[in-house]
Amino acid sequence: RSPSRGLGDVYKRQEISIEKSAFQIDHQSNILLVGSCFSQNIGQVLKNQKFKTLINPLGISYNPISISNLIQRYSNYRENEFLENDDLFFNYQLHSKFNSTQIKASLSKANQSLKNQKEFLKTSQIVFISYGTAWVHELADSREITNNCHKQVKNKFRKRLLSVNEIKAAIKNTVAYLNRISKKEIQIVFTVSPIRHVKDGIRENQISKSTLQLAIHEICIDYSNCTYFPSYEIMLDDLRDYRFYESDLIHPNKVAIDYIWEKFADAYFSEKTNSLNKLIQGFNASIAHRPFNPESLQHQFFIKKLIQQLKQFNEDEKIDFQVEINQLETQLIS
Repeated sequence: RSPSRGLGDVYKRQEISIEKSAFQIDHQSNILLVGSCFSQNIGQVLKNQKFKTLINPLGISYNPISISNLIQRYSNYRENEFLENDDLFFNYQLHSKFNSTQIKASLSKANQSLKNQKEFLKTSQIVFISYGTAWVHELADSREITNNCHKQVKNKFRKRLLSVNEIKAAIKNTVAYLNRISKKEIQIVFTVSPIRHVKDGIRENQISKSTLQLAIHEICIDYSNCTYFPSYEIMLDDLRDYRFYESDLIHPNKVAIDYIWEKFADAYFSEKTNSLNKLIQGFNASIAHRPFNPESLQHQFFIKKLIQQLKQFNEDEKIDFQVEINQLETQLIS
């Protein structure tokens, strides 16, 4: 059942109308998603729907400076870029998923992820960037903007708000880099994360989001391959009810994410792509089915038929279900 159906019966809504995009995303598009955890949310739905995605290879990031630096990173990470605290190596520019008790392990994981990103970008048609905040934490001694404080003591940092011009400069550098390295025409979709950074303060969060909005608005005027998707506006002005939030009253719940996804699909997918998505949803539901008796003739016939359908779908639409086919084949009784 579509998450949008019935919402209007519960309360009056200010539904946001989104124009159909001038370009379309399909299952053959390579899509890089970077930035805040909202890019993880949308990226995971895309991945489940069998789109070709790479999601935050260098980790979640929130501010435009750090996101720009991660996208443009080209040279390998070096040992002197990592620090050690309590027997744990970390890098202020990287997510904590790269932390390790062994420097070699941190370097290997970071550089492999960087390699994956560089290779993927060469053939990417879509880059989806989700900005979370305009607030940054600088190292007090060097004024270097950090991507992650790694729970270090507060007096090591200085917190400040980026200006619109600083953000625009970072985004311009990002756009120029992506236009230069991509082997295909690239489209860049910006959004402001609907997740409020209330730890900064309610008013401070609004100032931060507004600053991001102003910068993105001016960039999208200047660059024809840059567009904006209003996830923040959908959450705050359309789904303006705490029933659409998790229990922390900050993060969108599944109903909200599904609804935002529906709006995303309406804007960027063709009728054919939406039709394929419905078929893929059906396949995913069938694959997830757990029978009472896996060895019954009925279920064995069901698996064989499903495998045949998936193989035919692979051949016809060039959408890869090979992993799922392999898993299903292990359930067959010879």
